[in-house]
Amino acid sequence: MSSLLVLAIVVAVGLVAFFIGRQRAAAQDNGKVKPHSRAHYHGWWAFLLAVLPALLLLAVWAVGSSVFLDRHIHAALPERTVDSKVASEALDVSLVKSLARGLRKLDAGTLAAMPASFAELQPLLAAKGVALASDTQDYMIPIAVEANKVQDRLSLFGAIVILASSIAGAFYALRQIEPRARARNNVERLMLWGLLAASTIAILTTVGIVLSMLFQTITFFESVSPMSFFFG
Repeated sequence: MSSLLVLAIVVAVGLVAFFIGRQRAAAQDNGKVKPHSRAHYHGWWAFLLAVLPALLLLAVWAVGSSVFLDRHIHAALPERTVDSKVASEALDVSLVKSLARGLRKLDAGTLAAMPASFAELQPLLAAKGVALASDTQDYMIPIAVEANKVQDRLSLFGAIVILASSIAGAFYALRQIEPRARARNNVERLMLWGLLAASTIAILTTVGIVLSMLFQTITFFESVSPMSFFFG
């Protein structure tokens, strides 16, 4: 299951939680007890609890699964000599990942009768518009096939966990709905933290750009005299 599909389902769960939460809060407003928050605040709180934790988990899972897959591929590669290991292992992992992405474009029949040599496989991939480096080796083919299987299992398990967290967040928010529930405070507090996080990221990004330019300038003028640069 792709990340975009999981994201779409999470947003759909959030929208359903929003409408149910708003309707449920409006139904409890019978005039006997003055509600602390308007009905739409309860809806937004249900939406946020259904979406935000799931999005955070989706981001963490995407990064973690990518790291796990790289290590899995690295562990499956044959041992190399000490001199060539550092220089080539990163390239080998990249070649296997490129090959794995190319294999996904082949149909099931081609995959079932897939040749064991890259020289025979390359024309089949080229027919699908997949161009791979000539450094790709025969032993990388089964590693790429297994990498796709591992990635599919990770994607499926991650999708189940993420969707479960989204549904759990929605149910938790809906169970909290009552006239005295401070949904407005919760929504405003969460939005405030979001604005603070966004402004912090913007400031840190600006500082990083300035420091990068400063260090590059210092490095440049260590090799070129400022007098010669400005005045020739």
